[in-house]
Amino acid sequence: VSQSRYVIKIILKDEPCEIIECARETDLVDKLKATQPSAVFLDFNFSESQTGYDLCRQIKKICPQAKILVMYGTFDTVDEAALRDADASQHVVKPFDTAKFIVQVRNLIDGSTSPAPSAASSSPSIEIDEGWSIRETVEKKSPDVGRMTDDTVSPLNDDLNDWGMMIP
Repeated sequence: VSQSRYVIKIILKDEPCEIIECARETDLVDKLKATQPSAVFLDFNFSESQTGYDLCRQIKKICPQAKILVMYGTFDTVDEAALRDADASQHVVKPFDTAKFIVQVRNLIDGSTSPAPSAASSSPSIEIDEGWSIRETVEKKSPDVGRMTDDTVSPLNDDLNDWGMMIP
């Protein structure tokens, strides 16, 4: 549930999850009931008629098991305590660091509270910054990763432009 769904889809394309998109608020309830997702990525400003807090509550009524990651812009006014009260699991400010976002999504789905992989992990860790680390396997990509097609370039450019980033 995000107006940034193309960016998320590209970022998470190598992750073992299925992304089900919802582009319109009018489709939200039906999609939630039909799919019963384990996690929802919610753009705080997705709805024109409800607040992000209201949407969190609505999602939890339909899918009580769903973990909700609320995304909002740098200049959005969001009360983090109200997000917690609305049962949001986590939040992230856009634009976000891709590697940190992947770690945050993994932790959201796995139920982990620590951004770093466990010490028992057999893969070596790579430090990113601010104390975050990821398993080295995240950094190793197939040759097709990053290859953009005409189908992905235009929506991605539109989303990045919406975030205030200009693509030459």
